[in-house]
Amino acid sequence: MLTDDGVAMTFHQDCSLKLRMAFTYLALLNGVRIIIVGTPFAAKAIAETLVAIPRIKEVLLMEEMEPFQDKPKNPDHAIEISKATFAWDKESIGSSESSIVSLQQQLPEEGKDNQQQQKNGEMEILLDDNSHLITCLFDMNLVVEKGSLVGICGSVGSGKSSLISALLGRMVKMNGTVALEGSIAYVSQQACIFNATVKENILFGDDYDEERYAKAIDVCNLQEDLDILAQGDETEIGERGINLSGGQKQRVSMARALYSNADVYLLDDPLSAVDTHVGQHIFRHCIKDALQGNGKSVVFVTHQLQYLADCDYVILMRDGRIAEEGKHNDLMTKDGEYANLIQKFHLDESEDKDDKLVDKSSNHESKTSLGGTSHHSLTSSMDEIGSKKDVRSDFLSSSSDISMVEEKKYEGGLIEDEAVEAGVSRFQTLLSYIRACGGFIITFFMMFLFVLCTFGNIFSNWWLSYWFQQGDGDASLLSSNSTSSADPGSILDNSDLWFYQIIYGCCAPALILFTIFKSVVFTKTTLRATTHLHDKVFNKVVSCPMNFFDTTPSGRILNRFSKDMDEADVTFPFCLDSWTENVLRMLFTFGLVAMVFPWFLIAVAFLVSFIIILVALFNRTIVHIKRVDNISRSPWFAHLMTTVQSLSTVHAYGKSDDFMRKFHRLIDENTVPKIMFFIANRWLGFRLDVLTSLLTMTVALCVVFSHGHIPPALAGLALSYTITFLGLFQYTIRLTADVDAHFASVERIVDYIKNLTSEAPPKIKGHEPSADWPKEGHIKFEKLKMRYRDNLPLVLRGISFEANPKEKIGIVGRTGSGKSSLGVSLFRLVEKQEGEIKIDDIDISAIGLYDLRSKLSIIPQDPVLFIGTIRYNLDPFMQYKDEEIWNALEKTYMKDMMSSEVSHHHWQQHIFRAIINIR
Repeated sequence: MLTDDGVAMTFHQDCSLKLRMAFTYLALLNGVRIIIVGTPFAAKAIAETLVAIPRIKEVLLMEEMEPFQDKPKNPDHAIEISKATFAWDKESIGSSESSIVSLQQQLPEEGKDNQQQQKNGEMEILLDDNSHLITCLFDMNLVVEKGSLVGICGSVGSGKSSLISALLGRMVKMNGTVALEGSIAYVSQQACIFNATVKENILFGDDYDEERYAKAIDVCNLQEDLDILAQGDETEIGERGINLSGGQKQRVSMARALYSNADVYLLDDPLSAVDTHVGQHIFRHCIKDALQGNGKSVVFVTHQLQYLADCDYVILMRDGRIAEEGKHNDLMTKDGEYANLIQKFHLDESEDKDDKLVDKSSNHESKTSLGGTSHHSLTSSMDEIGSKKDVRSDFLSSSSDISMVEEKKYEGGLIEDEAVEAGVSRFQTLLSYIRACGGFIITFFMMFLFVLCTFGNIFSNWWLSYWFQQGDGDASLLSSNSTSSADPGSILDNSDLWFYQIIYGCCAPALILFTIFKSVVFTKTTLRATTHLHDKVFNKVVSCPMNFFDTTPSGRILNRFSKDMDEADVTFPFCLDSWTENVLRMLFTFGLVAMVFPWFLIAVAFLVSFIIILVALFNRTIVHIKRVDNISRSPWFAHLMTTVQSLSTVHAYGKSDDFMRKFHRLIDENTVPKIMFFIANRWLGFRLDVLTSLLTMTVALCVVFSHGHIPPALAGLALSYTITFLGLFQYTIRLTADVDAHFASVERIVDYIKNLTSEAPPKIKGHEPSADWPKEGHIKFEKLKMRYRDNLPLVLRGISFEANPKEKIGIVGRTGSGKSSLGVSLFRLVEKQEGEIKIDDIDISAIGLYDLRSKLSIIPQDPVLFIGTIRYNLDPFMQYKDEEIWNALEKTYMKDMMSSEVSHHHWQQHIFRAIINIR
């Protein structure tokens, strides 16, 4: 005979199964059932462990790059490199090789023909025999004397930045020797800025020295910028310096390097993002006077050749090798590649000066024809650009009626604290989850399946009790045995034995089928719900305006899409399944025991009232703890992302230990609520043990005192269920707290869906421009005013100008004057405050964002690449033919490099994309 758990209970003709034995077995099997219920959780934990351990092992076994420990043999040298070859780890450069191969598979015939012939590309790259290293710096011999300024130049991709990375220990040294002496300060090509105040970014963990700090501010030309900022150097900077211009970020990075008071300075093209006059100021006062003047050794990578004449030593890089080196005058005398480069630079500069003289002699705006395209030349002298008036954005300000309200400084912080409680109620979240499941009909059907499965479980046990109560089927004894403890006889002697066996035997397979069907429906429904919520919150976040990303750390967003989504997708359905089943089992158990012992309800009423009060107090605490756990996870997510993105700077300044300590502190702050969560569960568990023990004792006393009044079969059934109830009740109450706590993650996701503000729609019915818009490209700004957020001052103040068709407009102005903000307004990344922008007489604020942005192309100041092939980055929507892509590569002088399997440079991809989008 089978029980509801599928466990066989056999008996023979000479060994009948007694009533007392049956319910003893039943109680034992129910205890086993509780263990089996936990098996899916154990399997889930084991599976996650098996996946996580190899991934963690892979990270822990990665080779750690240590800084060079050898000291130069000559005490007058700061850096010595002798016959050294350096390589990049293939994993560290991503999938560039596969990208090139993917692109070459579609290479036109002429590209394939030239591929074998091109041995001297822009930079030679060799794969090491180990196939995991890509060699790109060859036979490097370099000596930097203490207190000297060494300038490094070369074409794009020649290996200048790689040389800096090699000195930082970020590349694999294949052979040769490298020796450095003293501490290192590093300024990267793209400024490394952290989410902290300006002052904290400059100090970078060092003690504050007022004199040294003031000097760093002065020589990096930051004082005027700090005067503009709302709270000076205490102004909070967003992640990656999102509220600073490119030049401001680079000067903060330079100030950090100067304040560090290091011995060796590695400057990777630090002046590329600043204005010409600001660059001259920084080079003269910072690099020459403050650094070299104080005996610091400086390695200065630059594309701005006018500074090389003031360097003590110049190195020209080509194809990953040092092509020429020496003093500037000596290299000019040799009349080699370096001399040709400088002469070409001066020739271009003299032509620009001649053009300026022509422009100055004209009484009207000059228009010169070049290839059928007219140009407006908006030029001004260095003195005019560098004047103090320009820092107030006179170039961008055309209205004189700016109110004092607009000039008020922003007094608040940039990043707001994350709210502990979500901005939606529990009821709203529940309704949203039910709708995501498919609606109320699907939810009620799923609940019906739970009820059906639980009823089948209870019915099988009741049927067993009823079977034993019938005994041998003697009708004369049934009425007397209904309330007596007399033996009803052997069930084997019952003439209807087959009937009872068939009913009981059918219970187990029916219950298994119903349980499988219920599990499939529940899994599909909850998976549909979380998928729907994920898609909605993703679309909501993607469509958010830029001010959301300015004020929301990336770790906070990542937390929503990682841990919160994982709990909503996995943990919450697991808990909800067990909780729903156990609640129904408890209700049926209460009903069964109350049917046998009606007076049992009196004791239950008192105990349940006390439990409700206890659980109500507990749930409020446990949910709050879980919310604190959720929000305390975001800071270390953000810190981890910032650290990974800034590893070179962190290692160069020797701040690894500081970042590790902060990471440990943030982990500890997140661990505290997690530990409190488990402690609170234990606190509740102990009290529930006491209460359930009292309930069990009450039922046992009822069985004893009702001896002779209650059928033994029903009494045994009630007592066995009560014993099971001891573990079931406690587990269910704890599951109630877990479901409520994990539901907070669903609440946080729904909060984003309900409360995040979206941009304008992609298309607006009735306001779609024609398919060939814009036909001419006439752009008109009329009294445009724009601020990045409501509580910030205006950054564009009444801008008015026109750009006629086919004109090329040059926009100049000091760092932070609003040049990039014009592009932001044109793309409607931030909506205007007042005024309008018209393209071919169509107000761009009246059309959809897709209709606008699909017609515009941009090369941003901070370029971004996506994971994937080069082809995907050039043409992400697969809109262009191979010939068009190769034509774009040829126009940007990248075709040869792609054909000869040379790695790409990130910023050039945007040029490709912009050229392809030209119509």
